[in-house]
This record gives sequence, C-alpha cells and structure tokens, in this order.
Amino acid sequence: CFDYGILIDSIIFYFCTRLRGGVFKSFPLWAYLLPAIIGGSIQTFFYGNSVLSVSLAISLAGILVSLQNEKLFRDQESGLYNRNYLNFLQRVSAKIRPTKMTAILLTVHDFRKINLSFPQNSFIQNFAQMLKTAVGDRGNSIHCDGDEFLILITSQENSAIENCLQELQSEIDKFNFHNASPYLLAIDYDIRPFDYSQDSFIQ
Repeated sequence: CFDYGILIDSIIFYFCTRLRGGVFKSFPLWAYLLPAIIGGSIQTFFYGNSVLSVSLAISLAGILVSLQNEKLFRDQESGLYNRNYLNFLQRVSAKIRPTKMTAILLTVHDFRKINLSFPQNSFIQNFAQMLKTAVGDRGNSIHCDGDEFLILITSQENSAIENCLQELQSEIDKFNFHNASPYLLAIDYDIRPFDYSQDSFIQ
C-alpha cells in the first residue's frame, strides 16, 4: 500500500509541476511508470512475490538518467531550454512526424541595462519565470542568446497564441508595477509557424 501511495503521489506531483512549467515538462512519464506498472502487476497476480519496491527503484534510476540528460538542454543563467534543445527538436523531426507548433520570437528592450540594474542573473531568472507562467502547459520557452527568447506553442490555434501573449503581458505589467529600476520591461515579438527543417531558425 505504501509503495502504491508513493507512485500515486509522484504522478500527482509530475502533473502539478508540468502545469507550473517546471523541470518535468519534457520528462518521459512512461519511463517512470512502465517498470512500476510491470512490478505492480506481477505483485498483484502472483501473490507472495514482492517486486514493486524493486520496480520503483528502477523507475527512480530512470528519473535520474533523464534529468541528467535534460541538463544538456538547460540554459545555466535562466533555467530555460537552450539552443541545444532547439537543435534536438529539429533532429527528432527527421525521424518522426512532428507536432505543428507556433514560434513566438521575443526581443527584450534594453535587456543588458535592465539586467545590470539587478543583482546577478536575478532579472533573467525573473523573466524566465514570467515565460514559464505564461506558457504553462502549452509548450516550452527557450533562451536563444542575450536578449532573444523563443516560445514554442504546441498549437497553431489563434486562441492559444493570444492567451499566451495576454498572460505574458500581464506578467510584464506586474513586474513593471513593482520594478524599482529606472528601466521598464518591454518586448517585441514575431509570430510564425515553427519550421523544423530550417537549419538555423533564429537568425
């Protein structure tokens, strides 16, 4: 019963973290669930064989490997995905039928000046959190370079795009209201269908 409780609690935690835009957004849930389901089935149908704990240990090992791999795709300053993740999406698209996505290219005005007016990396981390909140479970955010960011939405519906931009603007307005620096946060953006085949999507 305790093992099943851990399994259920971890699944709830996974989906809550996804909704908040946390680190498990790209985690393959099946890699965690499959060993646990197999172990639970064996323990249920073959009474007396206690293998669920071993299965959970295998699942946890899979989590550690997946998180280690994901570090390669993470930008150290912002915690968002980096260009390696963008390149990974383009490589994977050659092997499977890719999801139709929308790209929103963002440029932050006076990024360097605003960044320097805050303690080290605190502004870029704040902005990254704004992007995570705005995007939620609609897609992912990428820090491309300097003042350039990219939102990838797993939809080409206007409603999904507009909702994301409205939430982002709301986060920016909150930031500016409480901002003590002499600079206001403002962005330019360009919306286009995401082109998987393009070698360098961000020019």
